[in-house]
Amino acid sequence: MKTLAVLLLLAGLLVAGCDNGVRYIPEVAGVVVALGPSGHDYAYTLENGQTVTLQGDAFLDDRMADVGQLLLTGSSPKPWAYRIIGGSTKSPLAPSSFPPVCYGLTVGPGRVGDTWVETELNLHTDPPAVLRVPKAPTFTADQSGLGDDGQMTPGDVLCLDATGRAVKYLDTPQF
Repeated sequence: MKTLAVLLLLAGLLVAGCDNGVRYIPEVAGVVVALGPSGHDYAYTLENGQTVTLQGDAFLDDRMADVGQLLLTGSSPKPWAYRIIGGSTKSPLAPSSFPPVCYGLTVGPGRVGDTWVETELNLHTDPPAVLRVPKAPTFTADQSGLGDDGQMTPGDVLCLDATGRAVKYLDTPQF
């Protein structure tokens, strides 16, 4: 009986400790300045001079990156890539709260931690794909959209800088 209680307790802890989603943490991030075929793969040259070679099927949303887009890549849980459209020049249509450099990511359910921000990507996968990026030292958040527990409201915008760090959380659906 005692063994059964211990097993049930352990099973409960394992279930409670499981996260709902697959985490993708970028190992390389940068703005694409050039791209071209490399055999069956594609070579992306980033602003910092680094070149990343990827297979087309590595992109989480099946949309390959183009020049001017922010490219995030990693190797776990499998080789992956994700591109974020945005720009290094502020659009005159953007609200004044937008930083001058904003690669805007519309957030799904997510939260802000001490040194990171994570959000579900709107890919309609099961389990959900969760992107976790580091916070820039200057990270700020519009507090009206951020819950006391750091929860972000789906549909709001997370601005990333050209190195893939979160710089601002905006509680506005306008981008």
